[in-house]
Amino acid sequence: MITAAPHLNADQLRAVEHAGGPLLVLAGPGTGKTGVLVERISHLVANRGVSPEHILALTFSRRAADEMRPRVIAVLPEAEKVEVRTRHLTYELPEPLVAESAEPLHRTSNRRR
Repeated sequence: MITAAPHLNADQLRAVEHAGGPLLVLAGPGTGKTGVLVERISHLVANRGVSPEHILALTFSRRAADEMRPRVIAVLPEAEKVEVRTRHLTYELPEPLVAESAEPLHRTSNRRR
């Protein structure tokens, strides 16, 4: 359990501590997506033993990617090797890699009815 991120709500903490493979974080503007991703990256490296060079963080906009890089490094200096890119990177990756990486993604809905 993360103790360095008391500012996270229950859903955000669940995303940070997600034990499975790839994780998709969808939320509206100003909801803390960047902070969640920064904490997740820190958690993966510090608590799960994931090498920073094995992490790819995809954001929607260049602005979000540019904001995320220094925040990740500020929290975890060795995370300088983490790839932070925009979603447009998928057009530059070989198709089999994209297809293989996308298969494990599962969506869950937290919508209230």
